[in-house]
Amino acid sequence: TNGYATAPQLPLATNTVTFVAWLNPASPGPDTSGGEISWAGILMTRGTQGGPSNAGIGYGGTNQFNGDMLGYTWNGNNGNTYGFVSGLTIPHGQWSMVAVAISPTNADLYLLNQGGVQHTNNAIAHTAETWGGNAAIGQDANNGLLNGDRTFSGLIDEVAIFKHTLSAADIVNLYSAAVAPPTILTIQQVGTTYQLVWPFGTLLEANDPAGPWTVNATASPPYPLPATQIGRAHV
Repeated sequence: TNGYATAPQLPLATNTVTFVAWLNPASPGPDTSGGEISWAGILMTRGTQGGPSNAGIGYGGTNQFNGDMLGYTWNGNNGNTYGFVSGLTIPHGQWSMVAVAISPTNADLYLLNQGGVQHTNNAIAHTAETWGGNAAIGQDANNGLLNGDRTFSGLIDEVAIFKHTLSAADIVNLYSAAVAPPTILTIQQVGTTYQLVWPFGTLLEANDPAGPWTVNATASPPYPLPATQIGRAHV
C-alpha cells in the first residue's frame, strides 16, 4: 500500500548535513520508463517547484533509467542534483544502509550492505538549503502535492539526520555498529582457575561497576583470571 510518514519541519538551513536510512525495497521498484514516476522519496521536503524547500534523498530518479538508484535533491531543486546518476543500485528484498553527506563543495552518496561499501561523489557547489515545511519519509510531494507514484515501495527504517557532514569513516562505523553481533563476555571454570572469553573487542577492568574503567590492551581470550580479580568488574 502507498503508506508514508510525515515529520514536523526540520530546523535545517545549512549545506553541512547528512541523511541516513535503512531501505528494503520491494520488487518492482519505481517505474524506470523515464517519466516523473521514476522517482520515490526516502526523506524529502517540498515547496512549489523551483521554490524553497525542495531537498532530501530519494530512490530512482528521472535521469536514472537503468535501475533503482540512490539519489538526492538540493540547490533549490537543481537538475545537477536530482539528475546526478549515482550508480548506487539498491537491491530488492534485502536491507541496505544509504547515506547522503552534503558539504559546501560535494555530495557524497553511500550504499552499504552485505555486498560491501559503495560510494560516489557529486563534486559541485551546494548552497544552504532551508527546510520550510514538513518532511516526508517514503514520499516525495512533487510541486507540494502528494503523489502516489512517488511513494517508496518497500520498507524504510532508522531514518536519521546529522547536522554536520559525516566522513566516510563515520558512515562505515554506523553500518558496522548496526550489523555487528553482540559482544558477550563469559566466564568459565577450568579446573581450579577461571577464564574470561569474548568474541572480539578490548577488555576493560574496574574495581567497581561504576568505574573508573581501565583498558587491558594486552588481554586476549581466553584470559586467565587470577583469584585476586574474581571480585573485579570486567566488560
